[in-house]
Amino acid sequence: MEVFNASELKKTAEVWGSSKKIYQNSSKKIEIGLFSVDPKKSMTMHEHNDADEFIFILDGEASFTVDEKEISLGKGSAILIPKEIQHKAFNNNEKTNLCLYIVCPLE
Repeated sequence: MEVFNASELKKTAEVWGSSKKIYQNSSKKIEIGLFSVDPKKSMTMHEHNDADEFIFILDGEASFTVDEKEISLGKGSAILIPKEIQHKAFNNNEKTNLCLYIVCPLE
């Protein structure tokens, strides 16, 4: 059994906000972490070639561009992004958001 305390994990500063990797298995097929996007900031478009991504909004509001479509989600909402689909998170609000993400193949 392993126990993780997110407040003790290293935070990585990003141009758009910050991220913390909570867990990654040895095969790197599963990754779990937290990210926050600062107000008026955006990630770059990216995709995961061999994994799907599940994102749950823990606090604030988060917007996403997924395969050229935009969607905004609030606290308690989630989105599942299939592998090989271009996507990014962005924040058009005045408050930083907080999201939990899980990247893993669902097949």
